[in-house]
Amino acid sequence: MECAKAETEKISSMLDEFTKTGDKGILQRACQKFSNNKEGNETYFTLEKWETLCKEKGIQDVPNLPDRIKNFEKRLEERKSKTTKQTAILEHKINPKELKENYEETSQSDKEKAISELKKRANLIMRENQNEMEKGEDVIP
Repeated sequence: MECAKAETEKISSMLDEFTKTGDKGILQRACQKFSNNKEGNETYFTLEKWETLCKEKGIQDVPNLPDRIKNFEKRLEERKSKTTKQTAILEHKINPKELKENYEETSQSDKEKAISELKKRANLIMRENQNEMEKGEDVIP
């Protein structure tokens, strides 16, 4: 309960800051923070509490809390699509069957070039995924 009260105070402060500055980014972060807490404690962080808290701060147009499940499903579908596209690109440019058939005939320097290219592509994919995670795009609620 102490944690919930402390979180409510933080959200309340964010709403105070929004009413002073009008910065919609602060309101959006407060909304997200309330939504995150609601996931962990639905009995304390209710929709009614959110509306009351906003109205106490003079916010007439109370923003809707994010639909976390819908957002998660959308991000999951986007991630599957991206992974499918990345796989298709790699498979199109690198034919594993052909590589295997030609492996013994391939010179050592060509093998090293191929391995280097694979590492570059893997690093590129890992950097893209890391950037998405840093943006919060793939964070699971």
